[in-house]
Amino acid sequence: MLVMVPNERVLRAFFLDTTSEKNMVYLVQLVLPLYAPLSATASNYMTRLPDKDTKLHIDPSDHRRSAQRIADLIRTAAPVLRRIQRPADFLRHIEWRIGTMRNILFNIDVALTYYLVGNVRESADLIKSLRAEAEHLDKRGGARLGPLLDRMMGEIETNPRGLLPLLDEWQEANFRTLGLENSRYLSVVPGQAHST
Repeated sequence: MLVMVPNERVLRAFFLDTTSEKNMVYLVQLVLPLYAPLSATASNYMTRLPDKDTKLHIDPSDHRRSAQRIADLIRTAAPVLRRIQRPADFLRHIEWRIGTMRNILFNIDVALTYYLVGNVRESADLIKSLRAEAEHLDKRGGARLGPLLDRMMGEIETNPRGLLPLLDEWQEANFRTLGLENSRYLSVVPGQAHST
């Protein structure tokens, strides 16, 4: 994974994903909130480059040319990712999807992002509606998400700043899980990337 630094609350990265075809890969761009509990939600924030259907050929006899093609695609996409560093930037990045996504995990991320940008009431309202929605999930989904949403709601109702330690806890766990511990401490040169 090629990670753009600095890494604070939002991961911006590129990685190669395999295909069923020999010597063919997808180049994937990822913009992921690090303050949310990691789950299967990463797929909500992946974009294949240059488009969803294009597979890139890795020529075993000419790795340099293949690497140059990938580097050119990353160089083209990087300026957009440089502008996404904080929760407010992330919110602007996903706002076109808010209200259209019926994915409860995506909406949990939206609620947490609202909280971090100071929309505490909107965050609490969304968490409440997601809690009601979780009751209608299958037994496994509801059993996993219900307690998580209850904990979030309890924190936000008892103290407006009460959710922040929980978000920090999840963020630290995500840094460890993704192997990003050192990426936030690197000295930053504009556009610099860090490989994990």
